[in-house]
Amino acid sequence: MDSILIAGRPNVGKSALFNRLVGKTISIVDKTPNVTRDCVERVINLNEKKYLLSDSAGFVLSRDPLRDKIDKIYIDKLKKASLVLFVVDGKEGLHPLDEHIFTILRKNMKKTLVVVNKIDNIKEESSKAEFYALGVSDLITVSAVHGKNIDTLIHKISECLDRYDTEIGDYNSDIKIVVLGKPNVGKSSYLNALLGEQRVVVSDMPGTTRDIVNIPFKYKNSNLTLIDTAGLRKKSVMFSDNIDRISYYRVFEAVKSADVVIYLFDGVEGIQSKDVNIIGQIYNNYKKPVVLSANKWDLVKNKDGKKHEIYNEVNLKLSFLYKPYISFISTLKKEGIFYPIKDVLKVVSLCNRDIKTSKLNEVLHMAGYNYQAPIVNGKRIKFYYTVKLKGGSPRFLMFVNYPSLLKESYKQYLVNVLKKTFNYRGIPVEIILKQRRERRLKAGVK
Repeated sequence: MDSILIAGRPNVGKSALFNRLVGKTISIVDKTPNVTRDCVERVINLNEKKYLLSDSAGFVLSRDPLRDKIDKIYIDKLKKASLVLFVVDGKEGLHPLDEHIFTILRKNMKKTLVVVNKIDNIKEESSKAEFYALGVSDLITVSAVHGKNIDTLIHKISECLDRYDTEIGDYNSDIKIVVLGKPNVGKSSYLNALLGEQRVVVSDMPGTTRDIVNIPFKYKNSNLTLIDTAGLRKKSVMFSDNIDRISYYRVFEAVKSADVVIYLFDGVEGIQSKDVNIIGQIYNNYKKPVVLSANKWDLVKNKDGKKHEIYNEVNLKLSFLYKPYISFISTLKKEGIFYPIKDVLKVVSLCNRDIKTSKLNEVLHMAGYNYQAPIVNGKRIKFYYTVKLKGGSPRFLMFVNYPSLLKESYKQYLVNVLKKTFNYRGIPVEIILKQRRERRLKAGVK
């Protein structure tokens, strides 16, 4: 599969072009410089061909604490790219930094298509002329925000990539995994450790990760997508900044699309109230399975004692998870880093396991025998039969005579029975009630 890198200086519209080619908003678009820090990627279809499209950080000469790390990822992606879409600002004109970046592209012998962005009408077309000073014989004008000339750009991309590159290969993800946690708990470091390369930017500075970064990853026979997210801070803090506010919503968009969440917490600190709040939201509001992983385990001195303490904290503060899988890892020393992945595969296997309807109804019949549903308004609730629905976390369709009369406490009792019987560790279980009227035989009719 050919790989395409979108490059350029800040605020030329790289992320807007990326979103336009993907067909939906993925990268954060904002006038603030250096919003994009990690390399955001998606597999796209253009003219019936698949391409790996990457949105890079805006290239600047000034330094900041993250710049060296951002540039390393940028150069690594540049070396692997089959084609570079070099985006320039048609309204502002040719900038000295454009010439500097274009020189870097030439030194790396990269096939480059110059894309003059922000050309919204025919009158502005003439402004493209000055970009021929870069030494290119062909370029294309577009308006990424308004979608102008995007079809022509797609055709140009196909022309430039006339040879098929099989280095990346086709990739179909079986399982999507979101890595979540508070800031500076080591989410990005964990992904880099798994991948064996500096794929996402790592820093002690809160708010380093902003975009949602999807990374294909193969573990044994499983095709996975690892999703790095922004660290979740207090809502009041994140909502004070426009970019952080967008990042906050993006995190939960990623959770919605995921199959399982790996929740990293600080092994030295243990489970904090903020961790409990985030996990509860994922589990109860979004119905996503959760596996827990205590990072920075190399810093823990009394490991046996700390393990015992963490298990007690989980049982006390996260009892709704029901015996979640917990791993103890050190991202820094790359110790135990594959344990959370193994736990994810166990959880997915449990979610997808078929349960015979006869066995399911036998379990629920016994549950009703041990603890009968209370009589409400003189009416006793009857359970006829239950079936397991396919897909996602376990959902059970239960046919009863009076669904509206079943108290939530009894419904939760049945959920707990199902969790314990079928070992749904860290997995949300949902019961859906449906009314079935009792059949009565008419007189004289068999």
